[in-house]
Amino acid sequence: MSVYLPRKTTGERKSPFYYYDFVCRGVRFHGSTGTGDKREAEKFEKRKRQEVSEALKRHEDLALKRRPMTVHDACTRYWVEVGQHAATADDIWTYLGRIELAFGRDTPLSELTSAKISLAVSRRRADMTPGRNPKPVSAATVNRTFTEPLRRVLRRAKEVWLEALPPVGWRDLILPEPRERVREASDVEEERLLRAVREDYRPAIEFMLVSGCRLEEVVGLTWDRVMWTAGALRILGKGRRGASEQERLIPITGAIREI
Repeated sequence: MSVYLPRKTTGERKSPFYYYDFVCRGVRFHGSTGTGDKREAEKFEKRKRQEVSEALKRHEDLALKRRPMTVHDACTRYWVEVGQHAATADDIWTYLGRIELAFGRDTPLSELTSAKISLAVSRRRADMTPGRNPKPVSAATVNRTFTEPLRRVLRRAKEVWLEALPPVGWRDLILPEPRERVREASDVEEERLLRAVREDYRPAIEFMLVSGCRLEEVVGLTWDRVMWTAGALRILGKGRRGASEQERLIPITGAIREI
């Protein structure tokens, strides 16, 4: 069994949970077992190995027999080719499981019409949030955790795997979301903030206010990314969800140069 406790270079544990890491048919699988008990972690890994082995075998059989692709076939192939390599692999695994549950794993992919997808979206919309005060999940949650992942799977099936699928009216299936509220601090609020923080924190706070950078982007900025001659900063920050870090250039203004 290859379960382990991930540790930092200092020797401290990164997570209270054991992680699994194994290779099956040339493909590496790794992630959290969700438990701090080694025996339970080993049982989890054993189940995961069996699950992965069966999924890959099913995937190979599909390629040989060319039988109609089912929902489970599509989710499995998407996971093998795309999902497991993404930064949000754990989330994608959950979304794919939700897709299978919504339509049935053995349902032919060609039967997923706009009408069936619309019904599944309405059922997902009726789900409640966890916690003491449950309420229906938001439109954004429905889009991010069900409709968008389903669209990506079906698009790949049609454009990459060349499956004959019915047209789907995604424009009518994606739920409208409220526009993001942009909140900017007033001059009075900025002054109040700077008076409230420690003296040695103020330069970083001032830098964020004048540059618009996030906290992680500020504390992670190193001198080798400060290009005085070019008059710009190379900032490494968040890209779109699931993507790797994105680099962008910020001009070194007079205020930034002074800081």
